[in-house]
Parts: sequence; C-alpha cells; structure tokens
Amino acid sequence: MLASTVIIMAAGCNKAVTSTPGPAPMPSSTSPPADTNPATQPTQVLYASGWQEITILANWAMTKVDAAAHFSTSRNGCGKEEYGAIDLALWNKIADGANNLSKTEPLPQSDEYCIPIFDGNKMDGTVELILTPALKKPLFEARYDKICTTIANKELAENFLHIINEIVIMADKEGCPNGWGSG
Repeated sequence: MLASTVIIMAAGCNKAVTSTPGPAPMPSSTSPPADTNPATQPTQVLYASGWQEITILANWAMTKVDAAAHFSTSRNGCGKEEYGAIDLALWNKIADGANNLSKTEPLPQSDEYCIPIFDGNKMDGTVELILTPALKKPLFEARYDKICTTIANKELAENFLHIINEIVIMADKEGCPNGWGSG
C-alpha cells in the first residue's frame, strides 16, 4: 500500500497543512463507537448573509472576522500580528449569530441594557458588525464590570457575546499557543 502526501491550502490563508495518511484503523471491540451526532460533527458550512466583517476591539488587540471564515488580529498572546482560518464548528456559530444579528433592528440607545461580565470573559472593548463598508452596526461595548448592548433579543446577545469571547481567545492563541514569553 502506497502512502500519499496531501497538501491542503485554504484560499487566502497562505498556510499549508501537510498530512501523510496511513492505513485506516481496524475496527476493534474495545474501541469506542464513532461520534455520529451531527451537532458535534458539523459537516456543512453556514455562509455569511447580510454582513461582511466583525470587528472586535478586545484584549489589547483589534481582531477582524471576515465573511469567508478567516480572522486577523493585531496582537496575539505573544504580541505579534497573526491570522488564520476558523474551524468549522466555531465558524458555524459565528455565521449563525451574525446572520441573525444582521437582520434585526437594534433597540434605541436609550433602551440599551448591560450584561454582567462572566467568568473567563476576555471581551473588554467593542464589537461592530460591518454590514457594508458604509454601514456598521455596534453590538457590544464593555463598561467597567459589564458589557452593554442594544441587541433586542437578550438570549441572542448573550450567546453571541460568548462566541465573541471564543474568537478573542482563539486569536490570542493563534501562533502563540503557550501565551506571553513563548513566541
């Protein structure tokens, strides 16, 4: 049996992943069953609809997520600019939330509300959804011990805030998985 080397290059990422597949593992009575739950094994990509970019100012960096499942950050955990592709599971959560937010009308500024900071929160700045180059929709603004928003659907707002936090953490680790001093 010949082993082959496969090089996959994501469009626009300029990062190659090389793998050399080996023979398929033989089934075993001691092996756990394969995970076939579609919710944990996403196979279909959700596409961005109604928006072009998410801009996040948080954790001393500007991180941008584009509509093609890529991100860039002005400062990762090692203090360097970095970019990368977003894995499918996280991307589908981002696209679903941003697609929904692009269609909703915000509350009037006078009706904004604030969400308490949660454990592990890294979102300490602002988040904007860029609908077109000329049309931006503010989503979140951190203020001391809370994060304020005009997103009318509170459940959507809280869920998307947790997704934003995942993006900030992912961007911080890109190219610097061990944090400050490791890169």
